[in-house]
Amino acid sequence: MTYASLGTAGEPQEHGKIVASDGWSYQLTPDDLLWLARSVEFEGGTNPSAVIWTYAQRLALPGFRRQYPSLASLVRAHSQPVNPKWARDGIFCKPGGSHAGKPECSEAKLTRRDRAQSIPWSELSAKTRSLVTKFTHAELPNPVPRSVDFADARVSANFLVNNPTARTLLKAGNWFIGTAQSLLWPDGHVSVHYKGAQSGEAPGSGNEGIGVGLVVLALAAAAGVVWWMRSRS
Repeated sequence: MTYASLGTAGEPQEHGKIVASDGWSYQLTPDDLLWLARSVEFEGGTNPSAVIWTYAQRLALPGFRRQYPSLASLVRAHSQPVNPKWARDGIFCKPGGSHAGKPECSEAKLTRRDRAQSIPWSELSAKTRSLVTKFTHAELPNPVPRSVDFADARVSANFLVNNPTARTLLKAGNWFIGTAQSLLWPDGHVSVHYKGAQSGEAPGSGNEGIGVGLVVLALAAAAGVVWWMRSRS
């Protein structure tokens, strides 16, 4: 990795594009990278690369690409440490808010969110800055193809109960989840392009060919339903 394109504060000055195989693309911006890095720094877990790529793939979902005008806005809506609704003056934690006075809005958590939402790029950890820079320069392999959501184990387990077609793709502190829509993506559906370079699925990520396999399973399940209905008639 080279740092020829870094500014005096260490920020990447040139940025790649997130590209999907259906023709959609998104140009990354400095604001995107700052909020992405803030989220990565404060979300925790043991695989920050998975957090970065999950957000890129989440934005590539047609519903989310229409809903959110930027990667930064999507990250802030999903990531509690940088979500303005969970700040001390946000709708959940402000006096009279639905979670005011509860553990979710403790002073310790509010202070941590104050820091998460204001920390400058130069004060983020060297590891976080390096990973985000590698991401925008198409140098960061994707360890979680088709992951479009993540949360802690408790929240994820509840999500999977309510969404039986979803699947856990990685457990790394947080659980990283693919949905019925993303699990059917072709291999290499989401990548980052920068100056002729391209980054995407990491070799041996364990999800190669999952889309085809799930199509076969879905067809088999549909055939079983048809057989059952005919057998009951």
